[in-house]
Amino acid sequence: MDSVGLVFASTGGNKMVRALRSLRRTEPELPVHIIFDTSSKTWNKNKETPTLEWFERQPNVKIECIENKALINGCLNAAVHWMGRLGYDYACLFHDDVVFSPLPEHQGHISKWFEPSVWDFELRKASALTLSYIQAFVPNQREGLLHSPPEEWDKIDLESESFWREFGLGEKWEGLLLEKNAVQYHIVGGETKRPTTRLGPTGQIVPLAVWKALDGFDESEGIFYDIQYPAECITKNMPPVWAIPSVPHLHLHNQSLVADPALGIWSNTEEAFAKRYGKSPGDFWKEIEEL
Repeated sequence: MDSVGLVFASTGGNKMVRALRSLRRTEPELPVHIIFDTSSKTWNKNKETPTLEWFERQPNVKIECIENKALINGCLNAAVHWMGRLGYDYACLFHDDVVFSPLPEHQGHISKWFEPSVWDFELRKASALTLSYIQAFVPNQREGLLHSPPEEWDKIDLESESFWREFGLGEKWEGLLLEKNAVQYHIVGGETKRPTTRLGPTGQIVPLAVWKALDGFDESEGIFYDIQYPAECITKNMPPVWAIPSVPHLHLHNQSLVADPALGIWSNTEEAFAKRYGKSPGDFWKEIEEL
């Protein structure tokens, strides 16, 4: 029977502790895999908070460490490879800058997408599934919490039930906007599945067979996986990526970029996209939609 392996791509630190702790509230039984990029500056800055040994002691958690020169693309490629070696057919990939809902009514909202009955109606019709998320950002600021270290977010109780109740997650999620603590939270995704121009970019379920057919995520041209993967699906006449109505998780937006900025070929992913596909991402998807 097909199976799904859940794996975090991480650079370590307290943000991974928070992600794991909050995941355990909603998915107490799921096996968890964490792949650490120990070559990153973020890892070397935070490797003692907590130590690798701390993660290894956590129940039902497996750890793997890599050295990587392709930022998140390389880490996610290694994560999918790992799930394949363990015998999984699908990889449920998460970043570590996420917080999951603590609400009792949301328990099991991730693993429900792992059920064969869901695959029959959803995943088998798509090249991957994007999980809805809540984007946290500071309006009108180039810096601040948007790209701040994880300890800045520790000042806000992101795991309390009262915090999550304020989102009012009901029938209409798409476009909901909540502002508190000088931070805006915007729900990306919604109750209606739709073709999307992005994979993830914080949580996604990827079939290993499709990932292999696309030769994985780019590691040489500087195109981030979230726009490269769905574009490859379209150019190869494969099904689109679907955004699905999961209970959104909170995305604290690229915390690792504080220490590990996207430099070199990774500094302009839209330019790299245009070089490969002959047009900007916006023009590419506009043309597809008009067909």
